[in-house]
This record gives sequence, structure tokens and C-alpha cells, in this order.
Amino acid sequence: MSLSSRRRPGPPGAEIPKRPPRPAFVELATALLIMSGFVSFFTSLQGLVTLTGNDDPNAPLVVLFVTIGLLTMLTGIALRYGHWWLFGINFIAVAAFLELTSFTVQGLFSGAIDLLVVIVLLVYRPWFAWKPGGDRDNDPEDDRD
Repeated sequence: MSLSSRRRPGPPGAEIPKRPPRPAFVELATALLIMSGFVSFFTSLQGLVTLTGNDDPNAPLVVLFVTIGLLTMLTGIALRYGHWWLFGINFIAVAAFLELTSFTVQGLFSGAIDLLVVIVLLVYRPWFAWKPGGDRDNDPEDDRD
């Protein structure tokens, strides 16, 4: 018996339950998150290269920004596949707050994008909470008659 067959609910040979299709707004929100992380990563990487050439003492701080950009991209990819919902909503909410309180054009724009992502993650929480073989009889969000 393989590891995957032990985790599968139901009798052996039964059809494997499939995740419902990804909502369009989840697709949009994760794409925005991946692209904003991509832009942030490469902008910070450019700043890191510039600062290390000048022996600026702020270079270690830019390494943090490069890491945050990379983490934003990874979070977007994980959310696209239905993982890391709790981490993603907390990480993006903190990022949105920090960006919105910067009161710069770029910060307000990035904060607005992150705020949209947080709203989409909250609205589509049931899609992220889906589990194969879940208890449909006691599910309050099940609309079966």
C-alpha cells in the first residue's frame, strides 16, 4: 500500500475527490501578488547591487527587502494552489498596512493591491478550506437540497 493510497478517503479503488475549480478572483489576486513580488524582488536586487558597490551601511537592510520580495512571490504561488492561507492573509495584511502608511505613490499603489488580495482571500476562504472527503452532512456552506 502506497503512502498516497493510505491518505485517500473512501474505499480502495474509489474515485479521488478533486478540488473545485479555482475562482477567477483567486486567480487574479494571486497573479497580482506574484507580479508585485517579482517587481519588488528585482527592484530591491537592483538597489542591493548599487549599495554594495558603494559600501553603504544600509546594504543589509536591502537584503531584507529582497527576501520579502521573494517571499511575496512564493506566497502568491502557494496561494494559487490552495496552500498557506493563514500565513498568506497575515503576511499580506501586514505588508498592506506598512505600504499604505508609507504615504508614497508606490506604497499606496502596492498597499491597494495587497488590500485587494486580502479581501479576496477572506471572501474565498471556503475554497482554501476544501479537504478531500470532507464531511458534507455537517457542512454549513453546502448548498445541497
